[in-house]
Amino acid sequence: MSDRLKRSLHAFLTRTDGVASATSVYILLGMLMVGGLAVDASNAIRSQARLQAMADAAAMSAAMHLPDAAMARAVALDVAERNSAAGQSGRVEITADDIVIGTWVAATGTVQPGAFRPDAIAVTARNDTRNGNPVQTLLLRLVGIDRMDVAAAAIGYKPVMPPCSGGGYFSRERTVVVNANHFREGFCVHGDQGVTLNNTNTFDPGTEISMNDLADFVATRNNYGVDEALRRGSHTFARLDALPDMMAAMRGGDLLSANLPDHIISGPVTLGSINSNTVLTPGTLYVVNGNVNFGSNNQIRDVAIVAGGTIRANSNTTFENVVLASDRTITFNSNNYVGESAHHFCTNGSYSTYLLTKENIVFNSNNAFRGVMMLANGTIDTGNNNDAADGIYAEAGGRISLGNANSNAGCPEGLEREVGPDDLREVFATMVY
Repeated sequence: MSDRLKRSLHAFLTRTDGVASATSVYILLGMLMVGGLAVDASNAIRSQARLQAMADAAAMSAAMHLPDAAMARAVALDVAERNSAAGQSGRVEITADDIVIGTWVAATGTVQPGAFRPDAIAVTARNDTRNGNPVQTLLLRLVGIDRMDVAAAAIGYKPVMPPCSGGGYFSRERTVVVNANHFREGFCVHGDQGVTLNNTNTFDPGTEISMNDLADFVATRNNYGVDEALRRGSHTFARLDALPDMMAAMRGGDLLSANLPDHIISGPVTLGSINSNTVLTPGTLYVVNGNVNFGSNNQIRDVAIVAGGTIRANSNTTFENVVLASDRTITFNSNNYVGESAHHFCTNGSYSTYLLTKENIVFNSNNAFRGVMMLANGTIDTGNNNDAADGIYAEAGGRISLGNANSNAGCPEGLEREVGPDDLREVFATMVY
């Protein structure tokens, strides 16, 4: 190779012209990435803050309507639509797929979907590819990043009282609901062997119809709210199983073991029978060998009675803060007021009157009962045109029959009482689910 060619080749290989320009390109790209990250990240952070506010508002507003899942979902979507920026794609930030309704799991801080009575709703607001509205970048697109996915989540929680906290009828056999009965305010109807509905019965939201096997459910026509109320479920008949021991303690005069209400402080007083003329001393336990007939137009208050025979009230008699226990049937004819103490259970957590029998309980017509516990080894028949409210709790070893045009209500919204293990210490002041 000639010396000239060698010199030319060496000069070419050792030249540094243009190096600064190439380095500048890399520096510029780096500056664009850093600046783009700052600018576009700020946009993403602002978007996430707006999404968080939207998710919070939707979750909190929707939770107020639980356990009505359909209404809660509708409210969440409405809040999202009214507060949406509607992005370049015109799509809202919360869709139906972004909402989970179910049970709050405190251990994991999540919502478990699919609860029968949901108490929580999780809402996720999104500016992302899934919803078709990602955050568009400004400078990062120069390095191939043209969009960013941003999301924010919130959970709304509303403690929901246990079902039947305001009352219910629970039968070990079948519960039969005849015609034109109305159930509201969380009232429950249960039959281990099934439930039968005849015609034009109404179940308001929050009420329940339950049985061990839904194949045992029978309904004719024109019943309302049944689909929402119907479920498979069991019931623990703990109070009914304790009935023999309760009555034995009363008959033996053991006030402590009988767990009688606090106002029963003396006795027992033994009588052959009780009629409408018998003077009863308030605060006393009476042990009656025969029948009890209160007649009509009477007032029975603050006593406990256990009878070997039947117990009967004809009409226009008021019972308040009374325990009636019988080896035979307890019957109320018409226009009697049993446990007539406004909101006794719903506000105080205790019942006004207790009806306990080894056989049957029968209500004929036009009676009113408030805050009453009924336990019958046999059947319970509520007759017609009776009004039951404020903690009506009934367990029957046999069939329960609800006649025509009865009104059955639990506790008004906001007054439901939650029943927990600590409430089980007094036999006469609790319900077991």
